[in-house]
Amino acid sequence: MDKMEYDIRLATQKDIEKIAEIYVDSWQKTYKGMLSQAYLDSLTVQNISTRWSEYIEQNHHGIFVAHKDDNILGFGAFKPYHRIEDCIYIESLHVDEAYHKKGIGSSIINTIRTVGIEENYGQMAVCLVKGNDKARKLYIKLGASHYRDKVDDFTGEISYSEILTWNLR
Repeated sequence: MDKMEYDIRLATQKDIEKIAEIYVDSWQKTYKGMLSQAYLDSLTVQNISTRWSEYIEQNHHGIFVAHKDDNILGFGAFKPYHRIEDCIYIESLHVDEAYHKKGIGSSIINTIRTVGIEENYGQMAVCLVKGNDKARKLYIKLGASHYRDKVDDFTGEISYSEILTWNLR
């Protein structure tokens, strides 16, 4: 892994379009063959920008961006988790493909973990689509463990996911 210099900060509205670009590109590449192609093709920077723009305006929601100068390298969105009591949730974590294997994803996860500890959450969770083995490997390496499997229907068809958790106390 090649380390590089970058900073992490909370996203603002001016970051939303780049966040959406990274999100759409990542989903269309990562989940090809795991989720329906029709769903992946329906993801657009415009509709995802609206989603993330509204997201950061909600109470207790945030997005951290890793950036170098004015370039957004990756992001991690977080909020309280409604499925597990006393838990902060990593809603989304994506790094621009050009910056994979630079420690950015790990840094963002650790930044969200710090927020969870500071806000006195007992756990941190993430949910991933079964088959996203690279992400699962990273989460396990950073101390997450299997919580439970679940079935999702966010694409209009059934997909299988796994929830992983970290103990924050």
